[in-house]
Amino acid sequence: ILLLVGLTLLAFNLRPAAVSVGPVLSEVRADLGFSDVTAGILTSLPVAAFALVGALAPWLARTFGLHRVSLASLVAVVAGLLARVSTHDQWLFLLWTLVAVSGMACANVLAPSLVKLHFPTRIGTATAIYTTSLAVGLTLSLTTTVPISEAAGSWRIGLGVWAFVALLAIAPWIPLVAHDRRPGPAVKTITFSQVARTRLGWAMAGFFGVQSAIAY
Repeated sequence: ILLLVGLTLLAFNLRPAAVSVGPVLSEVRADLGFSDVTAGILTSLPVAAFALVGALAPWLARTFGLHRVSLASLVAVVAGLLARVSTHDQWLFLLWTLVAVSGMACANVLAPSLVKLHFPTRIGTATAIYTTSLAVGLTLSLTTTVPISEAAGSWRIGLGVWAFVALLAIAPWIPLVAHDRRPGPAVKTITFSQVARTRLGWAMAGFFGVQSAIAY
């Protein structure tokens, strides 16, 4: 139960660090003096983090433990979100955003591993729970960041509130660290070339390609 709660709260925080900036981007640019190029870099950081940090997540989990890395990912999200709303330097804002979205990217890759490791007989149910939580977190961060900013009179509070939401998600992972697990190396039974020779493989590649195009 504790793990399922931890997974649900973890999933809720897998998108706010990235998508909460968009609704208040004009205010952030005006306050910190972002140029068009700098703003472009800011909005590209989540994509870069997913590609680079996400690729390292399985190795980190095998080396340090799945629960430890999940906890560290949430700590990175909290630290990055708090630090970026406290700075008045645009480059430090970019740096701390990178820290936050890197934690988010790492946890994003580990969530399916947590499901497979701890809920092997209920993969569908556990996946449905955490993906629903992810979608709710994404939607709320998109729709409430502006109202919170307007009510508080500052975009910094509108973005900073998501750090405290992520802080709450840390609590279940602290006791779980004592019962950490290291996933074994993946056993490759099917090669890329075998997949590339199937219509299903190309259909899935096309599906995920279109999905990514829509998202980004």
